[in-house]
Amino acid sequence: MKLFFQAIVAIIMLGTVTGLVGNGREAPSHRNSITVAQNRREKPPIPLSLPNNARVWLKDETSRSGQVVGMDGQKLTIKKGSSSPSFAIDQIDHVKLEGEISWPNSTGYFVIRGEDTAEGKSKVFLVQINGFEWENYERGIARILPEAVMKVDGRAGIPRAMQELIRSGKSRYLVREMRFNLEERQMEITATAKLRQSEN
Repeated sequence: MKLFFQAIVAIIMLGTVTGLVGNGREAPSHRNSITVAQNRREKPPIPLSLPNNARVWLKDETSRSGQVVGMDGQKLTIKKGSSSPSFAIDQIDHVKLEGEISWPNSTGYFVIRGEDTAEGKSKVFLVQINGFEWENYERGIARILPEAVMKVDGRAGIPRAMQELIRSGKSRYLVREMRFNLEERQMEITATAKLRQSEN
């Protein structure tokens, strides 16, 4: 009789251990599905194109023109001919941009002329300065890291509709104006959305 009860206890324990092992095998799969879902919900970076003609207005009310070819948390650099002057960001009032832009595609870039770049309503992005990243400064291709976006049009975060449009890969934001607040380590970027029509 004693052997009978011992056998039953052994069977129950074996079943419990098997169940725990089975649950342990299922857990990683469940965690993986959560990770995939989280990745799908991650906010994409905001793609920017800077037009090739910029005018930098300084706080002393003078200005310089050229193509923006460098910008970090301390200075902005433009290029005009063989000259490439840099300006301390705390001396800049604002930067206006216009002209043609480059648009990346699968084979490189194609150019959109200035008169063809006006489209859509402007958005104002308030971002941390270190959230602006170059992808190709010679082509004026940059992006805003999503975690650096503080506000869009005065509202916190990136609107979901904008995120979906960016994920489609058919939209870029053409930078029209930049302003800086070095004390707060922030910049304000006014940009106009443009949808890709062709790759001429």
